[in-house]
Amino acid sequence: MLKNMKIGLRMSLGFSIIILFIIGLIFIGLNAMKVINKEMETIVKVDNVCIQLANNMIKDARVSA
Repeated sequence: MLKNMKIGLRMSLGFSIIILFIIGLIFIGLNAMKVINKEMETIVKVDNVCIQLANNMIKDARVSA
């Protein structure tokens, strides 16, 4: 099938496949970045607050002792 096609058409087809592959990789990368961003927000807004509260409790316990 490919042998019957002209070289320009084969090159265009190959280039189009590569472009589609790159677009797919970009889409996957952007989705992964969204997931990482949500996880970072959780770490900063929730976990960091809990750590700060725990550190304050330890500090208050040392002052009281």
